[in-house]
Amino acid sequence: MSVVGDLSGRLLEVFSLRALIEGWLVEQAIPHLTPEMIQAARTVNDRLRNEPDHTAWLELNTEFHQLLFRQSGAVAALELLDPLRRRSERYTRLWSRGDGVHRPAQSCAEHEEILSLIEAEDVEGARAASERHVWHTCEAVLEAGKMCREEGVGESRMAGSTA
Repeated sequence: MSVVGDLSGRLLEVFSLRALIEGWLVEQAIPHLTPEMIQAARTVNDRLRNEPDHTAWLELNTEFHQLLFRQSGAVAALELLDPLRRRSERYTRLWSRGDGVHRPAQSCAEHEEILSLIEAEDVEGARAASERHVWHTCEAVLEAGKMCREEGVGESRMAGSTA
């Protein structure tokens, strides 16, 4: 298997684990989320919609997810998730020429869907929407990597990754 193929496999593994854990955390958090907490997450999501700086956007995005995930009370899962999120961000930067995959409109719409399902107490729907949200990012990262390879850009960076 090629180095790029190995990286694709690792990337899929990281995002698979993230989807499982993030969906489960949302499921566990729902009984503990108050209307005020949901509104706080919605306020952060509104700020995300209007944030032009990608680095600041990533910080707000983390804040949005942490507002939900912390309510799960699942300390071990949160400890497992943190390095997976950092690793996926590294892959994202690596495969997108260092810029990251920025999809603010789609992400904010997906966040809103998750919040609406939480408000409706649709536990299965919120979990599934959270998992889809992670997979949509994975698909965008894979597409960015494919474009880099087609253009012959970034292959040495991809081959040199130890992430």
